[in-house]
Amino acid sequence: MVLAALLAGALGLVASGDELVLRDGRVVEGTLEALTPEYVKFRTGPRTVLSYPLAMIAEVSFAPRPGREAPLTYTEWVKAMAAARRSLDHCRLSRNALIGGGLLFVAGGQYLSALGDRPLGGLLTGLGAMVSLIGMASPPPQCVPERDRVEILTRIGLEFGWVY
Repeated sequence: MVLAALLAGALGLVASGDELVLRDGRVVEGTLEALTPEYVKFRTGPRTVLSYPLAMIAEVSFAPRPGREAPLTYTEWVKAMAAARRSLDHCRLSRNALIGGGLLFVAGGQYLSALGDRPLGGLLTGLGAMVSLIGMASPPPQCVPERDRVEILTRIGLEFGWVY
């Protein structure tokens, strides 16, 4: 009788109803344990904590937690969200950086040519023009994994009332 009560209590701690739906269709039930900018740690058993990349998660839902604290703090979530947003911003700006860097080489080449060093100035101008054209011709980056991480972190923030 005591063993059955202990087992039921242990299962109740794990089976809180939190759920991850992974992009491959698998559904993982357990409780959210921790969060990083890249991974979510999910307790699936009394002694089992698994890490899932945020980019692998399609959906996340949480069971009500009346009288219980959230499994992570607002500060942990903000740190993870800030890092994920930075990563997304860097990805989105990569094409612009390529174009801007090429234009700086063009300007440097023109400056050297104006100073009288035409061979080196011409080389830098040509390289800069090629790099800028490659940047302009390339499609905008999709940033899918970065976007997916920010989306899941936003859903977690909404769930715990940190985003409204």
